[in-house]
Amino acid sequence: MFTGIVKTIGEIIEIENKGKGKRVKIKYKGEIELKEGDSISIDGACITIEKLDGKTFDVFLSEETLKTTKFGKVLRKGYFVNLEPSLKIGDTLGGHFVTGHVDGIGKIKKIIKNKEEIKMEIEFDRNFEKYLYQKAQIAIDGISLTLFERKRNRGIFKIIPYTYKNTTISLKRSGDLVNVEFDVFAKIVENLLKGGKKI
Repeated sequence: MFTGIVKTIGEIIEIENKGKGKRVKIKYKGEIELKEGDSISIDGACITIEKLDGKTFDVFLSEETLKTTKFGKVLRKGYFVNLEPSLKIGDTLGGHFVTGHVDGIGKIKKIIKNKEEIKMEIEFDRNFEKYLYQKAQIAIDGISLTLFERKRNRGIFKIIPYTYKNTTISLKRSGDLVNVEFDVFAKIVENLLKGGKKI
């Protein structure tokens, strides 16, 4: 379980093919507490740390992870990712409950920056329109964001300066892909209303 509050940014420095998956080495800055076997959110995807060496760690991205997240399309050396260690009992929940199970991939259509604010418009698969309600909490690349405005299957998010400076949002451009996880409670309620049928 995570909060969507990014702790630091990592850089992919090595990629090795392993069958249909990939082993990836990530270098990071900042002081975060990690150990081998821990879960970590990498751009919103919950991955297990296999090896830790100073300020670098190794993870394995399975075939399924590559298919269901943006990593199958964007993975390369020099790519920067948001990192958040898993939530521990007693930690402050500053964002919202994020499971690290990516629902799908979104595409950034527009980023508007001016003196007053930063807005980011993201296009989602039409199957996800039902989760785009006013003030919905949505994890975008592992960042806890609140939906400001909806335009059919597009959502507009206001980004505060701190989030812009301390996450990979400052590196994003129109056309970039993002991992998306919608509000877990909305999905639970939907499933209950459908009588427990798979959604």
